[in-house]
Amino acid sequence: MKMKLQVKKDDGVLCDVVHEVTDAESFGAGCKDLWIKLRERSMENRTSIGDLIDSLDQWLLDRLNGAQVHITRID
Repeated sequence: MKMKLQVKKDDGVLCDVVHEVTDAESFGAGCKDLWIKLRERSMENRTSIGDLIDSLDQWLLDRLNGAQVHITRID
């Protein structure tokens, strides 16, 4: 079934993807797609390659702190 996976924080949507989910593996792949999309967005906000490499994952984890994952079935 198609599912919309969203990461929300402070009443705003940080990221969302639509993914075909049939089992735990495909659900994990959808979550991976969310992570990659958020990571790509964070790279757009960096000006230095060194800064980007040193802080990318930490910045993303800080950004996700307190966020909620919402899952919606799409018919």
